[in-house]
Amino acid sequence: MLSEVLDLLVRRFLLGQNVSFGQNVSFGLSVVLFIFMFLPTLLVLLAVVLFVIFCYPWLHKSQVLDRELGFQPRKTVE
Repeated sequence: MLSEVLDLLVRRFLLGQNVSFGQNVSFGLSVVLFIFMFLPTLLVLLAVVLFVIFCYPWLHKSQVLDRELGFQPRKTVE
């Protein structure tokens, strides 16, 4: 599967017709950079936003509840 996709990319971007070799290489490079740099950055930002929306309020509520119920953090022995 991966080899077929890579073969298609090479044939399309490096061996294309009616455009120069440099245009194909630059377009292929921009596609590779988009896939491997921009999309992972967006995924990490999405994960942070989802964490803040869903998990952070729950963590904050649990700390407030612990304080209201009088739970003390464990003391470490030195």
